[in-house]
Amino acid sequence: MNDQTELFTPKTAAKMVGVDAELLKVWCNEFNIQTERTEGGHRRYSRDNIATLQEIRKKIQEQNWSYDQVRAWLNGSIEAFTTTEQRSELDKKADKLLEEAEQQKQFRDNQTQFNQALVQRLDELVQRIANLEQQNQQMIEERKLLKAEIHEIKQQNEQLKSLFGERDQFFLGSLKQSMEKTKKKRTGILAKLFSKE
Repeated sequence: MNDQTELFTPKTAAKMVGVDAELLKVWCNEFNIQTERTEGGHRRYSRDNIATLQEIRKKIQEQNWSYDQVRAWLNGSIEAFTTTEQRSELDKKADKLLEEAEQQKQFRDNQTQFNQALVQRLDELVQRIANLEQQNQQMIEERKLLKAEIHEIKQQNEQLKSLFGERDQFFLGSLKQSMEKTKKKRTGILAKLFSKE
């Protein structure tokens, strides 16, 4: 006989699975495990039956699965693989991920607010610089106008100096001539006075 066709009695199968024979019978009925039967109607377990029953024992006794979870697992439902303990662990991980996601969202929100405030501040600085450049340009224009006015005033001063100089020269010349005439008259008068004597 090879391993595939070898069949075991309930007592032997129970020892191999690690439970009593009566519980094997309950699980076979509960989970619809198909076993071979003798002509007398007694159950016989194949190696596949024993492997399945060993997995069922682990799930129920070690992982605390309910019969519904085992049934779902045997039917291929993924949900059945999640034990209460595993669910609790998954819930913790999900909570942690949600918390991290919330922290990242909060960080992004804070970063966005910071960036908006920074952009606003930069806009204000750019506007201030533009205003200062405009004021600087106005001051440059005013300075040019002042230089032009100063230059014009200097030219007028030079012209005035020139005019005053000419006038002064003329005045001095006239004064000198007048003084010479007066001197001649005096000399003439004095001479006349003195000459009469």
